[in-house]
Amino acid sequence: MSHQILIVDDNRDLAEMIQMGLSLKGFKVCIATSRNAYQKALTTDPPDLVVTDIFMPDHEGLGVIRHLRVSHPNTKIIAMSGTSAWGSHSVNFLEIAAKIGADRVIPKPFEMKEMTALVRELLEEEAVES
Repeated sequence: MSHQILIVDDNRDLAEMIQMGLSLKGFKVCIATSRNAYQKALTTDPPDLVVTDIFMPDHEGLGVIRHLRVSHPNTKIIAMSGTSAWGSHSVNFLEIAAKIGADRVIPKPFEMKEMTALVRELLEEEAVES
């Protein structure tokens, strides 16, 4: 069975790079670059796994994580961000993402093999849990 993966990121180039890399490994991957596209993707073809950026102009990844934990509690989540700390307060948003429900976090930039390994790890866990 091919797993459905949703990439939520306003950076289309990065989203397409992830899509291409995961598609080559046999995964079915969709991209959502806006809040509307994200909400439509959830209702049209609910994903097994969501990869979300944390900072986006029309919505933020922490909200995506909170929403998924309520509406799709079994969906696996990977949070990614190029900014792990914010200003002088050193708020680590990847750490917050993990605390509110992301199964894994990955700082940008990353190698595609790192993302692929996280995806496989989470989807293998899902298969064992079933």
